[in-house]
Amino acid sequence: MSGSVDKSIIIYNKETYQPDLTIKEHNNSITCITTLSSGILSSCSVDNTIKLINIKENKYEILQTLNYHQNEVDKIIELKNKSLVSCSWDKSIIFYNKDNNNKYILDYIKYKLIVNVVLLFKQKIMKYVIQNQTVFIFMI
Repeated sequence: MSGSVDKSIIIYNKETYQPDLTIKEHNNSITCITTLSSGILSSCSVDNTIKLINIKENKYEILQTLNYHQNEVDKIIELKNKSLVSCSWDKSIIFYNKDNNNKYILDYIKYKLIVNVVLLFKQKIMKYVIQNQTVFIFMI
């Protein structure tokens, strides 16, 4: 799969490497795409949103749009407890949990003074730098 500056997400056939599905639901460039443990696709964009997308049989359905950031959303990851964490150029990290209707809701916003955010997926480390140059590293 790929995300592009043309606002599209393309899902490719694993055997032919040809596009199977094109999704154009964002209003600006795609910055990050990841698949959650449930199989749901999550995409981040310069349009300040996160889309949660269910894909089945070359069709898609937007399950939810998370619109809590005030600027470009850079990354999103899923934690071991199935909650989500996103970071943005608005200098925030936002944590989301599921409600009783199985929808993600804002849990809390952390450190509005963040200057730089790096989420390392394979190492399972989330690192961020605060404005006073203090570095916090969390194992997730």
